[in-house]
Amino acid sequence: MEHVPTRSRTPGQRALERECRTCVVTQLVADHGALGAPPFLAEDVEDDIMTISGPALDGLLVIPRQHVAGLEELAPRHRAHVLAALRRALQKVQERNPESVPRVVVPTGPPASEAHVCFQVVPSVPEAG
Repeated sequence: MEHVPTRSRTPGQRALERECRTCVVTQLVADHGALGAPPFLAEDVEDDIMTISGPALDGLLVIPRQHVAGLEELAPRHRAHVLAALRRALQKVQERNPESVPRVVVPTGPPASEAHVCFQVVPSVPEAG
């Protein structure tokens, strides 16, 4: 059985969550445990990063749980966790779509927020050459 950590709320975090779609999504999934929160499913949950899927998502979404605009804002240890989660997500997408070449996209539309970086790992068809 997978251990799913919960996030404690800090003062002002609720106000931040009202402004950031990405924070809201990660909190919903964390609150609902390994089952996720419709329409999202928790694929991989750690203390500082979450990978989710869902019917409205193409591929997997890798989200740092700390509200940051980019990787450069994370401590090196947390940055390494994000990169490891991206590697696992790339492998999962490749396994689920063997004919595809997975790629990483940085979305700025829902469920992402421009002020909270996340990474979408999507399958893509290799170009005929």
